[in-house]
Amino acid sequence: MQITFLTAFPGTPLYERLSREGRLLRERAWELCTLFDINIAPKKMSVEQLQSGFLALAKRLYSAEETQERRRNFKTMLKTSPHFGSRVQPRETLLAA
Repeated sequence: MQITFLTAFPGTPLYERLSREGRLLRERAWELCTLFDINIAPKKMSVEQLQSGFLALAKRLYSAEETQERRRNFKTMLKTSPHFGSRVQPRETLLAA
């Protein structure tokens, strides 16, 4: 599981829209296009609030308890999946059907 910030990449419709709205923190700042740096101004919170909320979410999602729960759920899904462990049919067989 990976969480990232919404990132406005130069040349994209999102970038153009946020530029028109005056919500880019810096124009053409490729060094902020990492998915882990903030390059936009949120509408209903400060950049600081966004960053602190992100860090709190990361702390919770990557905690030992949450990670163990995801592992348990994944193992249960594998054990109950009717297709887990079955062989995938060769592509030629699938196309002939």
